[in-house]
Amino acid sequence: MTMPLFCILGVLNFSKLINKKKVCIISGIILFCLIGLRSVTTGGDTAIYLNAFDRVKGMSLNNTIIYGFEDVGYSVLEWIVHTLGGNFRWILLLNGACYAFVVSKYIYRCSDRVALSFLLMFSFNMVQFSISGIRQTFAISLILLALLKYWDKKYFVAGLLYFLAITMHFSSVIAIIIIPLSLLFVKEKMTKYSLVILAVVFIFRYQVASKIAILFNSYSDRIGDIELKSESGLVMCLVVIVIYTAAVIFGKKYYKTYKYARYDFAMLFMASFFEILVTTQPIFFRLAFYTLFSVVVVCPRIIEVSVSDRYKSLLSMIAYIIALIMIYGFTISSIVGGYHFLWQ
Repeated sequence: MTMPLFCILGVLNFSKLINKKKVCIISGIILFCLIGLRSVTTGGDTAIYLNAFDRVKGMSLNNTIIYGFEDVGYSVLEWIVHTLGGNFRWILLLNGACYAFVVSKYIYRCSDRVALSFLLMFSFNMVQFSISGIRQTFAISLILLALLKYWDKKYFVAGLLYFLAITMHFSSVIAIIIIPLSLLFVKEKMTKYSLVILAVVFIFRYQVASKIAILFNSYSDRIGDIELKSESGLVMCLVVIVIYTAAVIFGKKYYKTYKYARYDFAMLFMASFFEILVTTQPIFFRLAFYTLFSVVVVCPRIIEVSVSDRYKSLLSMIAYIIALIMIYGFTISSIVGGYHFLWQ
């Protein structure tokens, strides 16, 4: 039911029966409900987080920090909820509220076709992952919000949000690359060179994956046999690279019509880079998710810059169809055990 609803919202928005802001509000409420009101049996990691939450009960703040030092921000949040007399549902509701608010704000600001952007979140497993990975969902939300604040030249706030993201999930440290990398994409011609770089990375992806694993020690023991392949990861990798290539092809107009183009290309380049590594070992998807969100705003913008106005509706319809095929053909079954609300 959720997927057709986003399609209906897209039609209503296109017909000007409902404006962009209302689509984002309604979509944000849907995301909040899916994440915050899910059963604790929904999502592969939810039950694990529930057990971890229960272990914090009765601990002092000092012991809580020591116990969860690696992701101290999340551990302190658990302690605060316990101290206020809350339960694990509070964590899920906070998680859903944070993610829904930031995602809706980001899409409202950056997307030309907001309903399509929300649908693409399901196509690329973003919503499905947020229903399981609580700490990283907090971290992704904070990274996206930090980027918005950076664009608003609120650098101290952006830095603080970035630091908080690291305390939620250390893998979010990778997002520090976005800003310096965007400097390389100040001019459109760099986008063409970046395709060559991605081609080289793809050829030597096993060697690159092993080097990255050394930098992230927590991933090293999960790499194991570096030859392990992910077939679904290969499909996602190819789709992301095709989108990036399309953006490069229409790069000149993209840069002329969108002042944040260099950030889109920097993030999508990083997403493509890590999706390539996912084909060697699926665990790298955790690093890809910090920049994969760029896909949901780049795709609608490609529609805007690639064809004349008379063909935009047709291309948008094709994009909806492809998004639905990806959902029902690949990603809809990625929620372990299926989806259930708390009352089911």
